[in-house]
Amino acid sequence: MSVLIGLPSPARTDIALASGIAYFALGNDLWWVDVNSRQGGLCAVKNTGAFVTPVISEGMIYAASRGGSIHVLDAESCTEVDGVGVFVGEALTVKPAVHDGIVYQPGTRGATAYDPAAAPDDRLLWGPAPVTEGTVLASPDKGSPVVAGGLVYFGAQNGYVYALDRKSGELVWEWYEGVPISAAPTVTDGVVYIATTAGQVIAIGGESGIAEELPTTTSTVGSRSPVPGGAG
Repeated sequence: MSVLIGLPSPARTDIALASGIAYFALGNDLWWVDVNSRQGGLCAVKNTGAFVTPVISEGMIYAASRGGSIHVLDAESCTEVDGVGVFVGEALTVKPAVHDGIVYQPGTRGATAYDPAAAPDDRLLWGPAPVTEGTVLASPDKGSPVVAGGLVYFGAQNGYVYALDRKSGELVWEWYEGVPISAAPTVTDGVVYIATTAGQVIAIGGESGIAEELPTTTSTVGSRSPVPGGAG
């Protein structure tokens, strides 16, 4: 075992790694550690709530917080970019997805897309996109979203997996698994893989826009039928 750096308190988020630098949250602070030199320290960011796991994309750090903001920092200097960021207005409990500078953030009211570098009045691109089952509002505030192709995928506590058009936020398809889904999906070769709170890993056809049943290989990997009357 090799200790890179000692910390003043326990770290409780995942690590984001880019160009040999590890970034992670420690309560209301963001830290960086150079894995080669073992030097590290605090990032320069103002915050009023605990951070979740940061996201690194194209040389930028995107950090959501329980204070209700998405902060954007330059990864090289670990300094917040002046005038860039989003105030969402609710406690953010999971990391967003970032694609081409657009931030896709789930929350208790639904999924939302932002351009944090746009003019303040233009930063909200769409959402909150509340996906409904009858009169029950889905709350995708536990599983981080994933962007693949033209879709944004996420699981929700009401037992659904959703695919939204990443440009408009419109629902493309939904898949009912029947148990809460707190994990982030993984998408590869047009298939969505996601773990459930029932102890299963399910596989769903995804990028075609059709939720389709896939063959199972073991008793612990299952697939489910699409929502009756829904897409698919």
